Amino acid sequence: MRVQILMRHRLFISKIFIISVIFFYNTSQAFDQAQLTTAISKKNHIKIIELLSPEVEKLSNFNLNLLAQSYFETSNYLAAIKAYTACLSLDPKNFKAKTQIGLAQLNLGKDKEAMTTLKSSLEINAEYEPTYQLLVNYYTKKKNKYELRLLYQDMIE
Repeated sequence: MRVQILMRHRLFISKIFIISVIFFYNTSQAFDQAQLTTAISKKNHIKIIELLSPEVEKLSNFNLNLLAQSYFETSNYLAAIKAYTACLSLDPKNFKAKTQIGLAQLNLGKDKEAMTTLKSSLEINAEYEPTYQLLVNYYTKKKNKYELRLLYQDMIE
C-alpha cells in the first residue's frame, strides 16, 4: 500500500515537473502547450514532432532536445542529428547531445564520424558513462582490443 502511494506521488510530481518545465521554457511559443504536454506524457513522438518541427527556429534548448529525441525514437536519425546539432549551437558544451549524435551516426553506419563525435563528447565530460558504454560496445563488436584497452585505461584514470 505504501509503495503504491509513493508511486502515485512520484508520477504526480513528474507530471507537474514536465508541465512546469514546458511552461517555463515556452511562454512565447506558438504551439499548443496542452497538446505538447499530453504528447510528452503519452510518449507520442510523432505528435511531438508534429507540434515542434514547424517552430524549430524559435525553440528553446529543452524543446530542441525533445524534438531531437522524438526524431531519434522514430528512427529518423538524420533529422535527429540536425536537431541535436541545433542544440549544440545553443549550448556547445552539451555532451549529451554529442553522445546522441554519435549514437545516431552509428545507427546510420557512419562509424568513423561517430567515433570522432563520441570522443569529442568525452573531451567535454570525461565522466559521462553512456558515452564510454557506446565506445566499449563498438570496440568490442569490432574486436579492436587496442582501442578497447586505451578506453579502459582512460576510464580508470
